[in-house]
Amino acid sequence: MYGWITQLRVSSTIVFSSFIFFALAYGLIGYNIIPPVGWDLHRHYELLDVARKHGIEFIFFDSLYKGQLGSALLFSIIALLPSNQFLPFLTIFIEYVILGYIVTDYASRKGLGVRDIFIALIFHLTLCNIAWVLSTIRQPFALSIVSLAVYLDLERKKKISIVFYILSVLIHPSCLGVFLLILLFHIFRKNTFIPFLLLGWSYFSNQIGSILISTNIRFLSYIGSMLIGYVNYTQGSYEDNRPVIMNLIILLSFAGLIINELYKKKNKDMSLRFLLWSIAFTIGCFASQQIFMRYCMFISFIPYSILNCFSINRKTKYVVKKLDLFLLFFFFGMFLFQLVQATSHGAVLN
Repeated sequence: MYGWITQLRVSSTIVFSSFIFFALAYGLIGYNIIPPVGWDLHRHYELLDVARKHGIEFIFFDSLYKGQLGSALLFSIIALLPSNQFLPFLTIFIEYVILGYIVTDYASRKGLGVRDIFIALIFHLTLCNIAWVLSTIRQPFALSIVSLAVYLDLERKKKISIVFYILSVLIHPSCLGVFLLILLFHIFRKNTFIPFLLLGWSYFSNQIGSILISTNIRFLSYIGSMLIGYVNYTQGSYEDNRPVIMNLIILLSFAGLIINELYKKKNKDMSLRFLLWSIAFTIGCFASQQIFMRYCMFISFIPYSILNCFSINRKTKYVVKKLDLFLLFFFFGMFLFQLVQATSHGAVLN
């Protein structure tokens, strides 16, 4: 709290170490989860058991992931370890090490303090569905990698970002949506009309999926069938609409803040502009709540750019009271939101 009030600055080593401890704690929760039958994690455990019995070649040539090299490689590595529980532990640990690197590096370069880092963490935890991180495994892992690619691309201008873009798509095809979005952004980033078009993209998803299936290319056909499946998905009994509505309200609120920052205050920050594009793209997924919630996880891994909306006069240490009230409301809302996540799924701790 002292750091919050005084905008205390700490070394990047301390900040990153804090994220490491957070990643370890979160990973241990994942390690001790007993997934119910309906979870992807349960199916992953079954796959790993079969791979240990029949050899890891099964993953590459006979499993559901035989056409997804990144996922097959991930499962093959875990199959060599003595316990299936290393799958959620290692993936979650890596996800939050990535988040820690992004936030720490950005804060160090921009001279940000504890308050700013706290805002970024709240932003992540509020949008990132904890139960889905624990249950789906592959997609949050891939989205954290593609978020690293976006950061290295837009903020650090590193060519190695291409490697992470490719790796993320090989782990989970949903990252292809982010890759196409960033490609579109690089071409039309000065176009202010594109975000409005993105708001309605999912209404053409069946047509897009059919085109991908018709290519007869295994990977593209898989993406097409997944897209159509998610869009036409009927909600199961383990889900409810409360997290979906809360995420939509949060995204709309931040879209308003970003639009004010970009167009009223003439902020030219490219990461902030891309965040607006990402929010528009995600809201455009609302026709399918499955896709909407999953891309919310991607947005939660790029929280650094939202800090442009919370500028403070650092010379006078002046903090806008209305902003603090909003953040306080946001903070308690985050806890309530995670309570919703806990009541929406059926896993238990070992």
